[in-house]
Amino acid sequence: IDIRNGTQMECVNCTACIDECDHIMESINLPKGLIRYASEENIETKTPFKITPRIKGYVAVLLILTGFLIGMMFLRNSVEAKILRLPGQLYQLQEDNNIRNVYTFKVINKTTDAIENVHFEILSHKGKIELVNHKNFTIPEQGIAEGTLFVTLSTAVMDEDNIKIKIGVYKEDELIETTSTSFIGP
Repeated sequence: IDIRNGTQMECVNCTACIDECDHIMESINLPKGLIRYASEENIETKTPFKITPRIKGYVAVLLILTGFLIGMMFLRNSVEAKILRLPGQLYQLQEDNNIRNVYTFKVINKTTDAIENVHFEILSHKGKIELVNHKNFTIPEQGIAEGTLFVTLSTAVMDEDNIKIKIGVYKEDELIETTSTSFIGP
């Protein structure tokens, strides 16, 4: 690329020509800045670069966006849980006057450590949760744990045919995440 031919499509703005030109100008005792980033007006009027209100606005927007990104990183949960009713399944009415619903769960671990002894508890109503195949489980580091669970509630707590229940995800005795889902009954 020959910079004497002006702007060229092959130029990737690496600024190597600016550095090399300044080095040569110093060696022959001439002022630096023959090649530089400047507007046509700055070259004609020989005014130095100054910070304009537009640049201040761009800096303010950039600082706001950077602050928002950092804030979102600190507010991010280390565990995310989703509990959804199994599609096409209705409730089961049991002999002891309890209602049972079946759900699938997915718990995502966003940390670099495995989370052991994870279990669920109902926070909003009195009832019980039974996991299929196991009682407690482990979520691998930066991994996902999936499975099926049953939620059983008494018919006494059912004031409507569809209620929202809040479920907590616990690591041993520590609450690490909460989620909600719908529970249906007669």
